[in-house]
Amino acid sequence: MRSLLSLSILTAICGFAVPAYAQLEALPCVLDDGLSEVAAEIALSGGGDANAQSTMSIARGLGVDAPFLRVRRFAATDSRAARSFVEEERERADAPVACGEARGTDSRVIVTTFRGGALVPQERGFTAQLAPRFRDAHIVLRAHDGAMSRHSLPASRLVTVPRELARPVTVQLVATGPAGPRPVAVRLVGARGEAPAMEIDAGDDPGRFLSAVRAFREVSPIRDNRLLRAAAQRHARRVCRAGRALHQLGGSDPEDRLRDEGITARVVGEVVARSRTVEGALRAFFHSPSHLMTLVDRRFTDYGAGVARGRDGRSCVVLTFAAWPRYIGH
Repeated sequence: MRSLLSLSILTAICGFAVPAYAQLEALPCVLDDGLSEVAAEIALSGGGDANAQSTMSIARGLGVDAPFLRVRRFAATDSRAARSFVEEERERADAPVACGEARGTDSRVIVTTFRGGALVPQERGFTAQLAPRFRDAHIVLRAHDGAMSRHSLPASRLVTVPRELARPVTVQLVATGPAGPRPVAVRLVGARGEAPAMEIDAGDDPGRFLSAVRAFREVSPIRDNRLLRAAAQRHARRVCRAGRALHQLGGSDPEDRLRDEGITARVVGEVVARSRTVEGALRAFFHSPSHLMTLVDRRFTDYGAGVARGRDGRSCVVLTFAAWPRYIGH
């Protein structure tokens, strides 16, 4: 049994609908009205690229359900650099690339995301939609009081939120794509704007962060395992080289990778993130319901943390989990 989740923080069609798409002038992507509104808000704020937290706060306030966004600001006349940025996004993408842009006299802001799925508002909830090559979807709910639950996606694909849950409720659609399972859409029910503030100090130490999160959720402590730490460190370096928060690199998932290193376990799990800082990656884990469920999974007995830095300066953080791991050799 596996529990795997990737997260790319502002650093990431058959039966798949998105609002008001049209071809973005001179760019190889599809224009999304909501992302253009996000770009406009960022452009109006001035300064450089927005940080992950402020960008996602803007996106949630505007009703954008993308789980991550990537923002770049260019000179208004620098079409070549803007096009190169979007082409690089397409090369990294495992799903259709959606874009938004806002232009001013001197600058041009472009916002991109990978559209692996969507949660489309309906009268009684949301309709879940998946992009091609995405499957095995499920829903994770996190209420304001911290209650979390995982639900199978109904055959109707209509997602409803129980009335008894404390508002606001974060609704997360998770699906498995070519690069493994990851959140593909997020909605906030009962409030607008950013998710509830983080209740603990993440710091930049993954081990201390994990201990604090499990203590906060009243879950038993977990052991720092030398073998898992080495495996997580190696995968963190792979993630930085690939430039994407991926579980599956070279055709191997976390369970395969541990087995290749002579390690077996009853249950294997993993969370992966890329962010400007280690603290930003850890904070993203905490605010993502599906990632948080992995962090506090009571089945795990051991973990290993890996941290690397890519050529672009972004931090790659991997936490690998296992239940009673054993080294059996090669």
